[in-house]
Amino acid sequence: MAKQSQLLTAMLAAIDLLAEPVQCVAKDVRLMLVMGENLAENLEQLLLEIDLHNVVVMQTIHPAKLLQQPILKRQAWQDLQAIQATYRKICL
Repeated sequence: MAKQSQLLTAMLAAIDLLAEPVQCVAKDVRLMLVMGENLAENLEQLLLEIDLHNVVVMQTIHPAKLLQQPILKRQAWQDLQAIQATYRKICL
């Protein structure tokens, strides 16, 4: 678990974010980063069901999976770059 936590912290630091909630109220839109495909799919559906259309859900590969399958790091980096661009567009 410690390696997963360290990897998550490093991933977020690489795109200038912290491993803590960052609130951005500009344009009344929220950006939510989720780790893992199943969680992202379920969360998007839940947000639609409770009528929260101002939440942008973006996903990347869970750190545990990256540790097990390092070949996925390139995809995770592309995900993180897209997340960073979206964050800057929404919040800055």
